[in-house]
Amino acid sequence: MNRVQNRKIRNRLIVLVSCLVLLSNCSNRAIYESLRRANLQECEQQPIALIEACQESNRMSYDEYRRELERLAIEQRQAN
Repeated sequence: MNRVQNRKIRNRLIVLVSCLVLLSNCSNRAIYESLRRANLQECEQQPIALIEACQESNRMSYDEYRRELERLAIEQRQAN
């Protein structure tokens, strides 16, 4: 193959990988938000005294969750 063909293939692979990463992130976000909403609905079935605590434990947004996950991964690497 010549350079032009190699460059085209490489560019297509970059676009493909980028799309897969973006789709994966969207899927993860959708799954997280769906589970969070289901958990919040289950909170409504708790005794009144426990509802607020249950809701509070399910308030973390997906972005906050990702940041916390990254922070914990860094801490774990530093500990090892």
